[in-house]
Amino acid sequence: MEASSSAGVGAEKAQKHKQSAKEYLDAHNVLGIFENLTSLLVYNRPDDPREYLVEHLNQMKRPGAEEAEQFFTESNLMSVFQMLDVSKVGYISVDQYKEAMKSLCVTHYPMDYPPDHRITMEEFIEEATNCLIKGNNLLPRTA
Repeated sequence: MEASSSAGVGAEKAQKHKQSAKEYLDAHNVLGIFENLTSLLVYNRPDDPREYLVEHLNQMKRPGAEEAEQFFTESNLMSVFQMLDVSKVGYISVDQYKEAMKSLCVTHYPMDYPPDHRITMEEFIEEATNCLIKGNNLLPRTA
């Protein structure tokens, strides 16, 4: 009896610890910060990723850190769209949209588009901006 009782206490303690850890990660947006840093690495592909990350983490410590966290500009998103719209037709496919969102490390995005839908640059920038803001990878007010 005593062994099963202490096992139950241990499981309860582990569950509380897990919940506490999740609350901490959510309260401090730790996962969002790591997603943002990963997005920056994938987008910029620096020669020295460690030094690049250290520089961005140091920027976040400086006064005005809110601005330092604003990694992607509208101009960056336009560039991503233009790389996908190689024929310059003014739209991309739903599959290209999904790949673009993955390249920005956006893991949750609206996908209620029919497969044959064409996404314009304006649509893409609006969707990407909304998703990045929700992930706290905020865009600056000026591009």
